Amino acid sequence: MAPINFHIPLGKLRQVQSRIQESVGNSNLRLSVHDCLIAHVVTILNRCLSTPIRFVTHAASYRTVDAPFVESHEAGNAIHIIPTSLNERDAQNVEGIAVALRRSILKWRDPDLLARWLAVASHSMLEAANSDRSMFFAATSGLLSVNSQVS
Repeated sequence: MAPINFHIPLGKLRQVQSRIQESVGNSNLRLSVHDCLIAHVVTILNRCLSTPIRFVTHAASYRTVDAPFVESHEAGNAIHIIPTSLNERDAQNVEGIAVALRRSILKWRDPDLLARWLAVASHSMLEAANSDRSMFFAATSGLLSVNSQVS
């Protein structure tokens, strides 16, 4: 596993977003610059890797979710991991990947689903801490982990 650092000017990203949104054509599903950038990165990696990316996880903020347990004025990391499965046929399809990412992000902003996920995650982490174990997120073949707060 190795970090990849690169810079793309925002104007170029907005051009990519506009092209992908136009290609998708679904006016009910608004793709973000983030969706389009990650989809583009996945297609690039899929051209280079021996095992293509089939799963993307995002560390995403839930501070903007309208739920009774979300307190915008409290300190701390209000993040959760959003999983996205990708269809094998979409390995080089930037539009299909961007749509899958956006739908997954929207799904995981549902307050009820988020509450259930946080309950299980909190229980698992507390159980690990109480038994002197740690949480370990190992690198997995076919998985891209995205640490971005702009989703």
